[in-house]
Amino acid sequence: AACEKKEYAKAADFFQEAVRLRPDVATFHNNLGRTWYWMTEYDMALEELKEAARLDGKDAGARANLGDVYRQKENYLEAVRYYHEALQLDPNQARVHYELGNLYLKRNEFESAEHRLNKALGIDPAFDKALLARAVLYHMTQRDPQAWADIQALEKRGLDVAADLKRSVLEGVDKARAKKRYRPGK
Repeated sequence: AACEKKEYAKAADFFQEAVRLRPDVATFHNNLGRTWYWMTEYDMALEELKEAARLDGKDAGARANLGDVYRQKENYLEAVRYYHEALQLDPNQARVHYELGNLYLKRNEFESAEHRLNKALGIDPAFDKALLARAVLYHMTQRDPQAWADIQALEKRGLDVAADLKRSVLEGVDKARAKKRYRPGK
């Protein structure tokens, strides 16, 4: 309940006591690690999440959470490693596919980014952040008609897409249309 109310200090106290009483329960370490993450205490989060992963070798959540911490610390290689481990344990985590897609997008690994974002949307078609990230990917790879389709889908859902992104994508759509109309040598 404390986490839901964003009372992270209270939640940390609660989970620290739970870990003290039952240090063998991976879920307590995972919950404490996630709480430290929300409090931006990343080194403390890593310690607890690694212990959760050690205690429960099949805990996909702990590995996804480790990926989140490493992403925040900008250690993208470790983030990718832990996200992949999480997906090996549970391949149906739309959020983890999305996070991987974003990391690949930051590294200009467009094919991998598109694969992961499409996986996320295949699992959860209503995942707005994944759809927006895919629109950005399409725009970055000069596929503005596809980007525009994703933006329109987001707006139908009631989301306000940033005006500068829409303007840039529309300029690309106009260029694509002009190329189709003008074909040299014909």
